[in-house]
Amino acid sequence: GGSGGGGGDIRNTLTAFVVEVDVGLNLAHVIGQKGRTIHSLQARSGCQMRADNATKVVSVRAATRAQAEQGAEMIMDLIKSTSVDYPRAKGKGNSYGPGDDGGEREGDEG
Repeated sequence: GGSGGGGGDIRNTLTAFVVEVDVGLNLAHVIGQKGRTIHSLQARSGCQMRADNATKVVSVRAATRAQAEQGAEMIMDLIKSTSVDYPRAKGKGNSYGPGDDGGEREGDEG
């Protein structure tokens, strides 16, 4: 035994497994506006998620390894679904995602 510190917080027994997801530049998107996205991910996965702004890593904590991995997978799916839509411009001036208004504004008509 022995009594744990921290005011008897039961949570640390419920979060035995931690999976870390390196989200890099996608951190802001994973967190979402006012934390909405990460809260939604937590609710759907049943995991506790903590974003570290300095390291750009999200720690996914859960009672089981499978649950933690599922939470991590949800984060990866979110990143995939967003970064595929608009590949960030690599060295090109302004490159927009498909379907962004524009095309014909370049002064085609004389």
